[in-house]
Amino acid sequence: MESMTAKPGIERERWQEMGDEQLVTACIGPLLARLRGASETDKTAAYRSLSPERQDLFMLRVLDGHARGSAWEYYAWTGLLLQSPDQWAAILAALRRIGSLELLEALADTAAVHRKRLGQDAAGADASELHEKAEGPSLPPPEAQSIGSRQRSGAGCGNRRSL
Repeated sequence: MESMTAKPGIERERWQEMGDEQLVTACIGPLLARLRGASETDKTAAYRSLSPERQDLFMLRVLDGHARGSAWEYYAWTGLLLQSPDQWAAILAALRRIGSLELLEALADTAAVHRKRLGQDAAGADASELHEKAEGPSLPPPEAQSIGSRQRSGAGCGNRRSL
């Protein structure tokens, strides 16, 4: 399989002017388009090849892309994610890192509704995942900023390592 990761060729000035949706599309859009219809193995390999920041964008885009259409789509998609503990944990970790506590709480509430409907032994997360300890993904630092208020350094798509 050819490499699914590629740096977007964005000039520094353009990068500074882009809105959040444009940044996410520039950083993750081409990869997501190539992954449509791909095997789970290829999707997993592509995800693992991303920098941690791009992994966060990837998972948040997956949630947003599938759950934004309606309340029903949100409920159905969160139910599917709860059945995939690795994906659920990755989304929660991404939300913690960007400091989106309101969405974390909404997801915990939705997970509780799913568990109530399916029974207490149902697979999935509970509110304790909002505050994972050292073994799991860390809570965002107190100075964590929302995506919209982050400083854009021009580094592009949160590249800490070469892709």
